[in-house]
Amino acid sequence: MFLAALTSFFVQTDTYFAIVSRLSFRVVLPMEASKDHTLDVGGAVSQPEIVSGKAVDDCFADSPLVVTHHMSEVMKRNADGSLTIALGTKFQVVLSASQQDHVMFAVYDWGNLMVQRFLLLDLVFTVICAIALGSWLFPIGSSVLMNVVFYFCCRRVPQHYVTRNLAGVFLQGVCAVHIWQFGGLMEMHFFFFIGTTMQIIYKDPWCSFPSVAFIIGQHIIFT
Repeated sequence: MFLAALTSFFVQTDTYFAIVSRLSFRVVLPMEASKDHTLDVGGAVSQPEIVSGKAVDDCFADSPLVVTHHMSEVMKRNADGSLTIALGTKFQVVLSASQQDHVMFAVYDWGNLMVQRFLLLDLVFTVICAIALGSWLFPIGSSVLMNVVFYFCCRRVPQHYVTRNLAGVFLQGVCAVHIWQFGGLMEMHFFFFIGTTMQIIYKDPWCSFPSVAFIIGQHIIFT
């Protein structure tokens, strides 16, 4: 389990920087020369212009969903936690920690949607298994609770790290519920790998560890 989580961590870390290095957005500047205030990233210059702060915020306000376009590479991570990335050959964009989160908002929304769908499908599967096995209260109650709590998290704090961590815990909760429901059937343990793999969609390596700690604790208790 720990090796699976560690593998997921490295995959997601590498994928995060790969995504950021390919993401681009319209960087808006108060320039008289440009009617729509959009940077022209073409051409070559000897010294790239640094774009940061409010100019980047204006970009996000203008284009909240980030699209792949001109972002060429990640230059460096700075001591204050900001990230410098190259936009074509003319500009270097400095993203603060909060702006980096903004870049990932579309990814987090997609991850939340996929986890919500998975939990709903699992609720249907749990009900079918309950009918076949005659175990109702704990599996159905747990599945309904996970669906309701995660739904409200997605509505209230969709971009917060707590939501991503809860997504991982609930995905492993699915594993724990079915292990109990099927009386420790070995095949139900494979839900662990399904849950850990699904978390890759968030591109956040840290959200894997609370869920792995949860499932390890569950195995210790069940044994």
